[in-house]
Amino acid sequence: MSAAALLLCACAAQQWPEDARQLLRWHEARAAEDAAGPPGAEALRERLYAYQAAGAEGEAWSAAAALESLAPDDADGGRYRVQLCVWDPGLWQQGRELAELWLRQNAARPEPEVQAVRAAHALLERRLAARDAAAQRQQGRGWVPWLAAALFLGGGALAVRGRS
Repeated sequence: MSAAALLLCACAAQQWPEDARQLLRWHEARAAEDAAGPPGAEALRERLYAYQAAGAEGEAWSAAAALESLAPDDADGGRYRVQLCVWDPGLWQQGRELAELWLRQNAARPEPEVQAVRAAHALLERRLAARDAAAQRQQGRGWVPWLAAALFLGGGALAVRGRS
């Protein structure tokens, strides 16, 4: 049996967590394995996938940091970090930069991976453009509170004069 077929069978047999309880048990089992020795790059990629799919961002970021320290130029780790940045507005700029770097360094990766990073990059571009446009609109309306305050004070002055 070829290595690719064996890997495919192993992936098909993998039981991924489907709810919060299963995720917790799955996470506890991995934490127990960590006590015996640090996880390898493949185990960290598996954890990144499971945590990201489950929406466990904190654990996913921890796994991404561990994978980054273990294998700094890991293409899968970089791709997962880009995906994690998509969901955190504070990291959109960093995610866009990571996506651009990933696309430059990993153009020869399988097409679905490249397309996923391109899609994340495009989404980050749209989100950053929308945020910039909103900031410009807000900045353009900076005079409104001052006008409202002036009208309020002017109206108050007229009301006080009218009583005198």
